[in-house]
Amino acid sequence: MTSRFAMAAALLLAGCGGGGTGNVSMDPATPSPGTSGTPGTTTPAVAPTRNALNGRIDKALTLQDSLSTLSQTTNANLPISGSSTFAGSALMAIDRGTTSYSMVGNSRLNVNFKTQTMTGAITNVEGRRADNTTFAAPGKITYGNAAFGDAGQAGLFTVDYAGNLKVDNDTISMSGKALGAFKGNRSGTAIPPQGIQAVDGTTGTAITKETGARMTAKLNGAPAAGQIAITGKN
Repeated sequence: MTSRFAMAAALLLAGCGGGGTGNVSMDPATPSPGTSGTPGTTTPAVAPTRNALNGRIDKALTLQDSLSTLSQTTNANLPISGSSTFAGSALMAIDRGTTSYSMVGNSRLNVNFKTQTMTGAITNVEGRRADNTTFAAPGKITYGNAAFGDAGQAGLFTVDYAGNLKVDNDTISMSGKALGAFKGNRSGTAIPPQGIQAVDGTTGTAITKETGARMTAKLNGAPAAGQIAITGKN
């Protein structure tokens, strides 16, 4: 299972069919204008510098690499009480026609092991266009219903997600059911799992070859190709 999620996250970096979420060019390392309008205001969202965006992507990849070295939490080590918050990143990609957006956001997944529920959201989303210009994307993706023990393994889970992001005049909609795994088997602690990885994508995208497709993605209401890779550590 470790290689399954590592491979899926790596495939996401190759993009949905063109754009990808890899590092943008470091030159010129100057701020791009904030062109993503914030709904209900006249103040545009401020786009990150390319260096800043690269830093966020590198941080997400470092966490993904760290979690990939951990084994899946065993059935015996999965808590049946208590709760934990797994904070990290979400890498996302959307493609439709000539429009391609690659994004990174802050992910916060709150897990209640007693009730087997999950809450939280992906916020502070930024990214790049196909021409490497950067943007901020107001909005959020919210976590909802969860199920533990997918495929008969207690260390696996699914979690619903849904939300909208705004880039310039474009509205990105994402919803689905990410397949995830608890990672780590710490001893001497009430919460042996120390991380989570979860992925999802639309039918035909690279990431779904390993995990199956549960995502619905739209760009301005029209179907789009989309992928997401979520990581978090407590």
